[in-house]
Amino acid sequence: MKSFSIYGNCQAKALMQTLLKNEVFANTYNYKDLKPIQTILEEEVHLAEAIFKEADLLLHQIVSNSYHIPSLRTASLKAYRKINSLSIAFPYTYFNAYFPELDTYHGTKSILSLVHDYNIMLGYVKGLSQQQISDLIQDQNFYSQPITLTIRNESIDSLSWRENLLETKISNYILHNYTKIKLFNIFNHPKGIIFDHIANQVFTLLKMPTIEESLLSETYLDSKSIIAPIYPSTHKNLNLQFKEEFTTYLTMNGYLQQDEVIFEFFKTYSQFNKDAMLQEIKIKKPFIIDLFKELDV
Repeated sequence: MKSFSIYGNCQAKALMQTLLKNEVFANTYNYKDLKPIQTILEEEVHLAEAIFKEADLLLHQIVSNSYHIPSLRTASLKAYRKINSLSIAFPYTYFNAYFPELDTYHGTKSILSLVHDYNIMLGYVKGLSQQQISDLIQDQNFYSQPITLTIRNESIDSLSWRENLLETKISNYILHNYTKIKLFNIFNHPKGIIFDHIANQVFTLLKMPTIEESLLSETYLDSKSIIAPIYPSTHKNLNLQFKEEFTTYLTMNGYLQQDEVIFEFFKTYSQFNKDAMLQEIKIKKPFIIDLFKELDV
């Protein structure tokens, strides 16, 4: 039996689960487990290199030449790959249009794992009450349509550019389907159907039968992850055709309503420096600064 491994971020495990749903693939390849790249320590690099040398099939995301561990950069993979092995690149898959307010904050944890809502953050910095913030983000007119569409276009264009030279692609699929079905749980956690589509491109390259691309498909990113609701204004501006639970989150503490999530964010932000938070919002989400000024809050 041949072996395969997948090298990338948390999306690698989800793709692995999807590939193994294909009976032909599962009967051909045995999976060699590899930790997500961001969790591999320098003293563990030799373990990754050993897997690279053994794998008959290596699926990988692109790791830049600036990555702090040189031997884990994509450019270094050729030196470790097994002779006559097959390498297939797949994209870092993300979509900011559903959740323009979400991002990380210096690796700090929150009720949404490593994800923060920058509207809630700015509201906290400005001294708004939790109810005021809830009322703002539940307003159907909170985001203007030009803001929403600009973010959508930038997200698709960026993804398309990054995947240009890869063997598998996803931006066109997102562009043609994002209004019909919810494709992401948060900006960088795609739903199972996205991995079905990527996996089918892999199967086609391997000359294997494809699987059904189903709304019912699930990976661990659906069942054991963070799920955030799309804002009502975003839902309206994107003309989304699917229903959305606008106030329900799947959090580190299970399912919570938005008022509970805002309360937890306030507890977290009470430990942070307000000036530092404001500076980060200006860098990562300047449109939110401008929006609050326009709304005079």
